[in-house]
Amino acid sequence: MLFCAQLASGFGDWAGRLALSVVVYERSNSALWAASVTAVSLLPWVGLGQMIATLADRYGRIAMMIACDVVRALLFLALLVEMPLSVVLLIAFLSGLLAPPFAAARSTAMVELIDPATYGKALKLWGATYQFEAIFGFALGGVLVATAGVNTAIALNAVTFLVSAAFLVPLCGSTASVVHGAPQAGLAGLRAGMKVWREDAQLRRALMLFVTVGSFSVLPEALAVAFVAETELPDVFVGLLIAAGAASSLVVMAMLPDLDSDEELLVSAGRRTAKYGAAAALMFAVVAAASGAIGVFDIDGWSVGALAVLAVAAYAVAGGLDSIGVPTNQVVGRRLPAESRTAAMSVGMGAAYSGQALVILVVGAVATVAPVAVVLAISMSCAAAVSVALARGREVVQPESSDASYVV
Repeated sequence: MLFCAQLASGFGDWAGRLALSVVVYERSNSALWAASVTAVSLLPWVGLGQMIATLADRYGRIAMMIACDVVRALLFLALLVEMPLSVVLLIAFLSGLLAPPFAAARSTAMVELIDPATYGKALKLWGATYQFEAIFGFALGGVLVATAGVNTAIALNAVTFLVSAAFLVPLCGSTASVVHGAPQAGLAGLRAGMKVWREDAQLRRALMLFVTVGSFSVLPEALAVAFVAETELPDVFVGLLIAAGAASSLVVMAMLPDLDSDEELLVSAGRRTAKYGAAAALMFAVVAAASGAIGVFDIDGWSVGALAVLAVAAYAVAGGLDSIGVPTNQVVGRRLPAESRTAAMSVGMGAAYSGQALVILVVGAVATVAPVAVVLAISMSCAAAVSVALARGREVVQPESSDASYVV
């Protein structure tokens, strides 16, 4: 039920974002206005959306997910009425405001509904599903807009959210709907979520690795157009390089080993984070070396075939880095305290999205005045150094608490 709800809601997210962009562009004839749809959809991941997510700890994860789905459906149905562009962007913002609470509640519900022995497999499935949602959600949205029109696409998008809510209703009596005490909400709940990360050394270390990998692994994709133009590869390589990264992520996720038991996951969290950090450092170093080779050596001296192979290999390795999120989430999910798990999840997601935005903005600005391949090489080297530092962190093993799902 949870998987089907995520699948329906995920397709709605991606297809709806495309349909909104088309609506705004058709009415404004401005690429800037159209791009603003994505911007306002992502803004809630830092701050306000996370504060709303804390309500899931007070009122239940399933109740929060259903509420988010129903409200988003109503918001998209409202778009069928002609309205000013400013109101359209406001609705896009409000819809985006409900994405962090839904995602954080869903991540928490996974921990509480899924047997620890299969939690790792569930995370792999979710990771693969996210990639397919992005690809097919955009594709489905494009087909609907082209064949049935924007209003039909928006209406069907609203239906996907209602379908998601329908799948969640039977889970209202499950463990994911249980409220653990009377946890804080709003700003106080957000501070409580931050406190969880600060007070557990192993959680903090896993979060830093997750944010580092997430922030830097998206750089090649963000700079793909400029990279292809600079290296004078055919334009078709923009899509090919991004596809290589997505395919690699799916393959690596499928190959990741599962932890043998929940007890092993809790006790050896630091050792496992160290292994993931070492693996990330090695992969970052490979991308840095490949990018550096392309940037330092005379591109004209490369054959197109050799340059293409090296570029595809670098992008494939960078895409594989995205899979680090599966094992780090496996360590984090079972270790977070139940009473503030959703708040902590939302803080972690906000940190990841903030890191991505900051790194892309800074490195993108540098890439306007320096060769893209060289900038990528330096950035990947910095990420490798941070990953090495996290891998070398000291292991801290502390006694298990009375809550079987949490080790302090």
